[in-house]
Amino acid sequence: TKGYGNRGDLLGVSLTRMVELDVTFVHTTGKTGRSQGAHKEAGKCVRIREGTKRSHHAGTGTTGYSYVTLAHDTFGRLGDEAKDHIRMLADEACGHNSVNRSTFVRNLKSELSVATVKGNALIFQACISQLARKTGKAFQKGATCPHAEVG
Repeated sequence: TKGYGNRGDLLGVSLTRMVELDVTFVHTTGKTGRSQGAHKEAGKCVRIREGTKRSHHAGTGTTGYSYVTLAHDTFGRLGDEAKDHIRMLADEACGHNSVNRSTFVRNLKSELSVATVKGNALIFQACISQLARKTGKAFQKGATCPHAEVG
């Protein structure tokens, strides 16, 4: 998708800085991933995508915000910028109170993982709905929640 042009996807504020986050996913086993040799070197696709995003957004981000790429591949590997950002958030969250660092990082990664799965499910649902509309003869949108019909 085109995203938001020259702006990242999210603006965030922590105790020490304001960040512009750009979320991106790399399909490691896709055509581009294979052509970049992702199968030969762990994390290569994520590093390439981070560099591409950073060069694309260089000098065009939101004024006053640090730019961070949150890149992950299809198998959940995070890019270096994402890992650094998580470390920074953990330092802030755990440096001033009794929050356990490993618990904080584990929960944050779990939240990112769940958000990724939910986002992918929404995209999949939209694509399947479009496909059904184009290929079917009497398309009717299904229920959003499962239910049992009686009778």
